[in-house]
Amino acid sequence: MSWLGSIGVALVSALGAGALGLGIGLACVRWYAISSFEGKSGYFVVAVILVAALIGLMTGLVVARMQASSFGAALMNSGITLVGMAAVMLLLAGLLAPAADPDEGAASLPRTDESQSEDHGLHAAPTPHTRLPTEDAPFSE
Repeated sequence: MSWLGSIGVALVSALGAGALGLGIGLACVRWYAISSFEGKSGYFVVAVILVAALIGLMTGLVVARMQASSFGAALMNSGITLVGMAAVMLLLAGLLAPAADPDEGAASLPRTDESQSEDHGLHAAPTPHTRLPTEDAPFSE
């Protein structure tokens, strides 16, 4: 295969690997609960895309230069190699992710104690985080 064809395979492989990197990055953001504060999750996903595209570029070039057949065959072999590598990375990232805490969402729910449940909350003082000030309340409340 000519150098022009090899570079073409490498560029198309880089685009495909970038798309695979997008999927891996988004999955890792969810699994590892990467915060979106100041764009942390976005920077992480972009970094994964760039690394994946670089790996795809190198893989496509190596496969195209080693395989002296057609453009389509080199592109198919490069794609199969990249999908295999992405599957291994996704599997490793999923296995290394921390286990989800089933009580994580319940921590933000208000808890009722026995005195409030007996009189149905009619005479119990509301907790400070659930009480809203009235419309004519001063700013200090």
